[in-house]
Amino acid sequence: MKVTDPDWLDLLQHVRHGSCRAHHIKLLQSLIITEPSCPPTDFTTPPWNEAVLVTPRHTVRKHWNAIMSQAMCRRNGMQLFIFTAYDTFQGHPLMLSERFAVVTKKTEEAS
Repeated sequence: MKVTDPDWLDLLQHVRHGSCRAHHIKLLQSLIITEPSCPPTDFTTPPWNEAVLVTPRHTVRKHWNAIMSQAMCRRNGMQLFIFTAYDTFQGHPLMLSERFAVVTKKTEEAS
């Protein structure tokens, strides 16, 4: 993806080389939505209604994805379908070691 903003380009170059400075950290901190200096966030208008969320929290990611999926369906007049997949073999759920083997094999095949 091409970055045209000079501040972001500078930040990304420094991140790439592990040489971030204080002003780079302040730039990133200004984007934390709970930070008082961050502008108010309206998740129903651009660019926030199509924003990418970066979070270390699995629960936050799941909640965000659910809300954004529902919002997209409402905007486009579509029905949201959710199907939960269960890995089985001959009608029996896979044991943890078998699930690990499946995931590991897919990763090795992709390499």
